[in-house]
Amino acid sequence: MTGRTIKNGDNWFKYDNQGRLIEKRVVENGFRPRTYFYHWNALNQLVRYITSQGDEWHYQYDAFGRRIRKFQVIHHDQQVDKRPRPGPLSQPKSQPKIGCEYYYLGDPLIEEAPIYADGTVAFEHSTHWLYAPNQLTPTARYQQGELNYVITDQIGTPTELLAEDGTGRWRVKHNLWGSILKQYSVNDDDFCNLRFPGQYLDNESGLHYNRHRYYDPNTAQYLTTDPIGLAGGFNPYGYVHNPTGWIDPLGLVCCEFDSGMSRVEAARLRQAKMLQDNIGYNISPKSWEQYPSIGKNGTFVTDKEGALKYFDTKSGEINIPSSLARDI
Repeated sequence: MTGRTIKNGDNWFKYDNQGRLIEKRVVENGFRPRTYFYHWNALNQLVRYITSQGDEWHYQYDAFGRRIRKFQVIHHDQQVDKRPRPGPLSQPKSQPKIGCEYYYLGDPLIEEAPIYADGTVAFEHSTHWLYAPNQLTPTARYQQGELNYVITDQIGTPTELLAEDGTGRWRVKHNLWGSILKQYSVNDDDFCNLRFPGQYLDNESGLHYNRHRYYDPNTAQYLTTDPIGLAGGFNPYGYVHNPTGWIDPLGLVCCEFDSGMSRVEAARLRQAKMLQDNIGYNISPKSWEQYPSIGKNGTFVTDKEGALKYFDTKSGEINIPSSLARDI
């Protein structure tokens, strides 16, 4: 299939019949080859990841395709990180952290809560994210009574965290496609895992979770093909053509970033272009702003204001020519 990465340097990649990455072999000078395995469900969601050391991670999703939990499977003879996690709100737990639960407000991630080996979710150690109105650009992080401000680049990717007094808590430098070049943090709790808009770094794999797909910044490719098929472009694995000015917050449709444009407004522009390109047919749920993306089976979603920009109106009603309509 066009666009997939088979070999990158000395690293090899293997795919299944659906075009999903299932095995990666990494070769570095002075080290033994390392092999990583990826397992997918029928919805093309990553559900299991196994490292070269045998560490096994599981991933769970809700009905909207949002990842809500990840955790490491601990075997009886396996050692995990048991470093204490000090915090002002409670005493450190003796149990190691093995995963995380995620909570959303529509599309944006608003809370991360650690999971410990005994299965408890430590909400007292949660990380909360605040965003610019109707956008995916983070503005602040609140964690255990401490507020940090988020500094982003021109497309909304976090590059620094600042304490309330202006001192630096974390900073990072990426290459063009999001791979980390340098990173600094005062302590482990200050690391920021938010990456390109809509992406979240998984430290266990180095991948960026991007709602409908997983992105590998080292290859600048997704691990699976574009869910919208050929409508996504000539390269079904590719990220945006210009990562300095374009974003793909859902892993579906890229759009040009506009700091003055809300998430809903950007979605309206995408849907208008889909209409012009004869992609999909229209459905209009009441809570449209929760669905600013293409749907399944060729559908897309818009609202009245978005439709009025494309279709003619008469007496306040939208008239859709039969040449543009499609039987459902």
